[in-house]
Amino acid sequence: MSEEMAGEVDLVDDGPEVVDELVFTTKAKDRPQESERIRLVIDGVAYYAVKHKKTPEILAQLSRAAARQAKLPDQIWAVMEFLDQVVEEESAVRLRARYDDPADDFGLEDLFDIMEKLAKKLSPAGQASKGPAPARRRRR
Repeated sequence: MSEEMAGEVDLVDDGPEVVDELVFTTKAKDRPQESERIRLVIDGVAYYAVKHKKTPEILAQLSRAAARQAKLPDQIWAVMEFLDQVVEEESAVRLRARYDDPADDFGLEDLFDIMEKLAKKLSPAGQASKGPAPARRRRR
């Protein structure tokens, strides 16, 4: 827990007793501690994404919502969330401006392509691009 959060949490509580099964400790994860800056070029202009320690979780969360079979609002939410979480702020602002500009051909399909390719680049060993393992078939 961060120091900021520790200050917000009331460690002394006069409420009901907590059973041992409901006491949790966050385990350290084997994640890179440094962020990695990724450069991409769209129509001759450089943009930047960042791979930080929670990027794989973010990509996994967004992959379902970004599925092309998802409803349009869910697709748009996933792409905007991707811009907020993975693309550097200045680059995300420029990409949103292009997306919002009715005179610009840059659209949702372009953002999907970028998101898919970045997901492959940013995921450990391509895990984000793999679907669930196929279920075993039972013998009849």
